[in-house]
Amino acid sequence: MTRIIISRRFRSFEKLFVCEICTGGILRNGICVDDSRARFYPYFTYQCDQECWTIRYNESIEIFDDEFNNGNLVSDLPVADVLLYTNEDILVFVDQLSLSFDAYQYYRRLKDIVDNNGNFDAPPPSAVVGNIINPNDGDEIILGRFTATSTSTASIFIDRTNILEESGGSCTQH
Repeated sequence: MTRIIISRRFRSFEKLFVCEICTGGILRNGICVDDSRARFYPYFTYQCDQECWTIRYNESIEIFDDEFNNGNLVSDLPVADVLLYTNEDILVFVDQLSLSFDAYQYYRRLKDIVDNNGNFDAPPPSAVVGNIINPNDGDEIILGRFTATSTSTASIFIDRTNILEESGGSCTQH
């Protein structure tokens, strides 16, 4: 039986229309500076004078081990949790990485520390030591891991023009 261990990451691109917000001041030469007019207005917004984008990355570690799947097709597995910051259209690139078992164990420990922080059954805080060493000092603990993987990438354009904001702050798509 061949085990397939994958990790997923994504990055999203959202077009910006407001590129700078100055609280308590105005924009001069690319810097927010104090200004007496700011006492009448809490902030000033400045539209972009050229195309400007926000690039966001996933905020959690997503890994999957098919140990109990026996090589069968996996369906209904979440690919990315793309949060709704605005109702502007968004372009999302999703990368799927094939990991070695050692890399999987490293990222699984890291995920447990990050995701289970503060819970009753949370793992005790500890250094997640990877495979990087100091050749001059074998006793030095170095945090981090060097990993080479094969990667598959897919992209999707999400049209958000039909998303309506409701009074509760949540959004729905119609």
